[in-house]
Amino acid sequence: MRLGSFRPGGNVTVTVTCRVRMTDLAMVRLPGSTALTSTFVVPIDYWRSR
Repeated sequence: MRLGSFRPGGNVTVTVTCRVRMTDLAMVRLPGSTALTSTFVVPIDYWRSR
């Protein structure tokens, strides 16, 4: 997304993915890994200037 595409009343969306090895979890000795994903959406204030 370009900076010029931000506009008052719009949204910014970010998706973060992290791969976790199961052996890194405390007290758990499972093989393999899993991906944890979360998406965040934040509105841009109507009164925000560039």
